[in-house]
Amino acid sequence: MVNSGYANIPYTPIDLSGSKERFSRSHYNLPLMRFLTSNLNNPYYNYQPRRSLKIKDTRNIDQASSAECFIMAFLGMMESTFLNKHNVSMEFSPEWLVAQKLKYIIRGLFEYNEQNLFYNLKGGEFFHVLNSINSSGLIPLNANWSSLYPLAEWPMNEIYEQIKKETEPIFYELRNKDLNPKDKEVFLNKKTEKIFKKVLGPYIGMIPEKFEILGKPGISYTPVEFGEKVLIKRIKKVRAIYPSTRHNLYETKSELKYNYELPAIFENILNSPDRLETLSLAPVEFLKVIEEQLKKGQAVFFDHDIDYRNSNGHSMVVVDIEKVGDHFLSLKIKNSYSVKNDDNGYFWIRTDEFFKYLRRAWLVDWN
Repeated sequence: MVNSGYANIPYTPIDLSGSKERFSRSHYNLPLMRFLTSNLNNPYYNYQPRRSLKIKDTRNIDQASSAECFIMAFLGMMESTFLNKHNVSMEFSPEWLVAQKLKYIIRGLFEYNEQNLFYNLKGGEFFHVLNSINSSGLIPLNANWSSLYPLAEWPMNEIYEQIKKETEPIFYELRNKDLNPKDKEVFLNKKTEKIFKKVLGPYIGMIPEKFEILGKPGISYTPVEFGEKVLIKRIKKVRAIYPSTRHNLYETKSELKYNYELPAIFENILNSPDRLETLSLAPVEFLKVIEEQLKKGQAVFFDHDIDYRNSNGHSMVVVDIEKVGDHFLSLKIKNSYSVKNDDNGYFWIRTDEFFKYLRRAWLVDWN
C-alpha cells in the first residue's frame, strides 16, 4: 500500500487565474500546475515531514520565461548530488546550456524546418541535455566567464521567434542548392554561426575557447573538457524507470517503443549498452529505488505530465523522501519552473499525487 496515513489530508485546488503571464492558454488549471505556481491554501507547501533523509538543499534555478525545464532540472540534479554526495558546492551556467541547445536547433532547422529534429525549439528531455553536455560541455559559475545577461533577462519567446524567422529562408534556399556533402556542411556551419551570433550574441556574449576557475590561476578548460571531467567520464550507469501503473493517454505505441529504445540514443555518450538500464516498477518498488538513490546522496530527475491531452511535460528533481515505518508518504521536489512558494520553489508532494502524473524517472550513478 502506498501513502498510508495520508487519507485525511485535505486537498485545496489553487486558482491559477493570477498567473497567466507564465502560461499559454492550454496550460490553465491543469493538474500539475497546482503544485508549481502559488502557495494559496495548499497543505503540501508548508507540510513538515515526520521523518526524512534531511537532504541539504541547493539553489533552485528559475527557468524564467523559457521552456527549458529539462536543462534546469538536470543542473539541479547535478548540483544537489555534488553537495550531498561529495560535500562540494558546485553550480553551473544555465545560460551556457540554453544557448548551446539553441545553436543545435538552428543547425537542425536548416535541414528539417522543425520536422524530425532531435528535440524541439522549445523544451526537451533528459537525454537531450546529456547529449548537449557531451557535445558542448559545461561552464561553472565560478569561472572567469559569464553570459552578458542572466537567463531571467533573456526575452525567450522573442528569441524563439527570431530563430524561426532567420532560419526559414535558409531552409528553402538549401532545398534549391545542389551541394555536395562537404560544401553543404561548410554552408550550414557558416549560416549557423551567423544566426547564433545575431540572435544569441547580445545575451550570451563572447563564446570562450577556454576558461579558468576563479582562485585557480593557470588551470584552464574548454567547456567540453570540463563537462567530461565533472560528469561524462564519471558516469557509471543511467537508469530510466517507468511506473508500471502508467496509463498513457496521448502516447502512441510507436512513441512508447521509442521511449524504450534508449540505447541507440545514448550510444555515442555511454559507449556501452551495459551502462544503460530501463525498468518498469510498481509504485512501492519505484519508491524504494528512489530512496536508495537519495541515501547515496544522488538526486533523481523525473518527468511529469502537465496535460494528459497532449505531450506537454515538465521536468523536476526529487531531493528527499518521507518514510514512516515501511510506508513512503511524500517526496520533496526541487521545482525547475520557478522559485515561487514559501520554500524557494521546493515543495512536498504526496506519493499518490506524484504517481498520478509521473512519466518516468532518470537515475544517474557517477563517481
